[in-house]
Amino acid sequence: MSSVRSRADPCIFVIFGASGDLTRTKLLPAIYNLAESGHLPDEFAIVGVARPQIDEAEYRKQMREQVHQAEGEPLDPEKWKRIEDRLFYISGEFNDPALFERLKKTLADVGERHHIPQNYLFYLAVPPDLFGTVVDRLAAAELTAETEAWRRVIVEKPFGYDLASARALNEELRKGLRESQIYRIDHYLGKETVQNILAFRFANGIFEPIWNRRYVDHVQMTVAEDAGVGKRGAYYDKAGALRDIVQNHMFQVLTLVAMEPPISFGGEDVRDEKVRVLHAVPPLTDDDVKRHVVRAQYGGFTKEPNVGPDSRTETFVAMRLFIDNWRWAGVPFYLRTGKRLPHRVTEVAVVFKRAPLMLFRHTPVNELSPNALVLRIQPNEGIALCFNAKCPGPFERLDTVTMDFSYAEHFKTEPTTGYETLLFDAMIGDQTLFHRMDMVEAGWQVVEPILEDWKKKTRERLPPYEAGTAMSAAAAERITSLVESAIASRGVASVTLTGGSTPDLLYGLLADPTRPWRERIDWQRLHLFWSDERQVPPDHPESNYGLADRLLLSHVHIPETQAHRIRGERPASDAGRLYDAVLRERRNHTVGPLFDVMLLGIGDNAHIASIFPYSPLLVPGHEGETPLLAAGLFVPELNAWRITMTPAALFDSAAIIMIAAGASKADAIAAALEGPLDVPRYPAQLLREAGDRVEWIIDAAAAARLRGAPRA
Repeated sequence: MSSVRSRADPCIFVIFGASGDLTRTKLLPAIYNLAESGHLPDEFAIVGVARPQIDEAEYRKQMREQVHQAEGEPLDPEKWKRIEDRLFYISGEFNDPALFERLKKTLADVGERHHIPQNYLFYLAVPPDLFGTVVDRLAAAELTAETEAWRRVIVEKPFGYDLASARALNEELRKGLRESQIYRIDHYLGKETVQNILAFRFANGIFEPIWNRRYVDHVQMTVAEDAGVGKRGAYYDKAGALRDIVQNHMFQVLTLVAMEPPISFGGEDVRDEKVRVLHAVPPLTDDDVKRHVVRAQYGGFTKEPNVGPDSRTETFVAMRLFIDNWRWAGVPFYLRTGKRLPHRVTEVAVVFKRAPLMLFRHTPVNELSPNALVLRIQPNEGIALCFNAKCPGPFERLDTVTMDFSYAEHFKTEPTTGYETLLFDAMIGDQTLFHRMDMVEAGWQVVEPILEDWKKKTRERLPPYEAGTAMSAAAAERITSLVESAIASRGVASVTLTGGSTPDLLYGLLADPTRPWRERIDWQRLHLFWSDERQVPPDHPESNYGLADRLLLSHVHIPETQAHRIRGERPASDAGRLYDAVLRERRNHTVGPLFDVMLLGIGDNAHIASIFPYSPLLVPGHEGETPLLAAGLFVPELNAWRITMTPAALFDSAAIIMIAAGASKADAIAAALEGPLDVPRYPAQLLREAGDRVEWIIDAAAAARLRGAPRA
């Protein structure tokens, strides 16, 4: 973050892991960009160290091709030749002392030939388990001792796997290095738009006075990727979204948004304020983790290369945190990140408190949208300010408008990857944008309770989600709206939940503290029921109630007496009679439909709830004089007992929401909606009797066999 230096110190840049993707796609392109912009000194050279046994000429040829590909345009011949002529290569094993003796000799020869002082910048682009080995070997070869010249080491993340391993890694590094020599790199902090957060906050007097709990309602931080793990399966399966993104990238951005003004932009002053932010995050209790942290895994993750078939690694995580200091006390910070999400976006949204509505009470304006300041980190880098404005015309109507600053449009340039800034800062000894060890530890201390809680839940199945969540989000919005209407009119609402895999993501969205639906539902006035259940205890992995409890109930404040579960731990016939009595009692005290919302899925064979093809519940006259509302019955095709609501209960609902996803449901949905009437074979055809009370929310694959579009 130097504001003075225009050129880096003379030095030799040594890359361990010089044949890897990071070197080819990030480091050498960044060095080329620094040369192109005039920030590299004349006294500069690069030494690559890696395992492949290739000669220097071949290495130079490979790097020239790779940098050309990364740049996407022809290289400036003169500038690249200057780099290539000073690009050297050594091969060997990183645990071999002889390699480091050869490196020491090469550095001396290169320095003498090109008149470069003995300033060495080592970049460890190697797996974390080799960090200690390389530093030990460098120290043994007397390459880390600073006498008349400086020696610095850049360490790539991850900085440990948890708090204990982070401390152990630091101890290894400190055996041969001082803290001032260690540069823990986070490429996010090299992004111009991340650095711009500091300039935006502290160079503009209009924002700092309102940057606090008095005016800010909440802050949302999103790091969403539309791609999967790609070639990083082995690493990601061990790390997961919490370790890979939240603990470092997101916490770094969080501290920039929430920190107090430093007394200077000096490295220690800025980092002192950043670490204070994380120290102000209250330790998470088990109840906090249960209620305010959500995780999930995208469908197909376990089939990715180098990912375990039974992996329980999260690819999505969302959480709510607080910063308990004078500036931010009581303001929730919502963090969410994941892979295979609908759009690639990294942004911070500072949402301000709504203005009072009193002034508009005799106008058509029913609600005021909150003002929001959105810091777009990538893509479409920029800043947007959202505010309310009057629509043209004689009536008082408001609309939300946006003032938008575009980084590319104003500066006529696209932001770089960020490694240019970080490498330059390391060459001049500016550690402002690098992690200090106390901040690494503070980040791990925040997430440690989450990791410990997840360790205990070895039987918990992670809810799957497909690329894109539009279908489940639509269902969450519709259910929430219906519940709000019911509570507004009667003071209470009743919803029936379903089982299977389809509602997993829906439950996660309703429980997600970073989404709007959780806060909009008055859980204290909601009664929940279940359309069917397996004959298993509630803590069984296949329990429908257990699924909802893990993904939804344990995250929201709903009275236990208002979650009316089916007693699946009892014999099915007994459980059916008990639930029938529960529903009948409610029926006797309810005016209008028994349920406000009935959420149902559909099976591949068109079953609904546990009413399977040719079920006795589909036989005319089975009800007798008093129709049952629930029953326990044996399902031959499953060779298992089930407890289910009967058609009399299922269709005693003000609204029935059918949610389904995937091509495997396409035939069943087509038969239910458009096929010849054959209810015993296709139980879902019963829904036709409900008419307009049924709403279908399905994805494109599930709708593929329909002649007409389903309602959604």
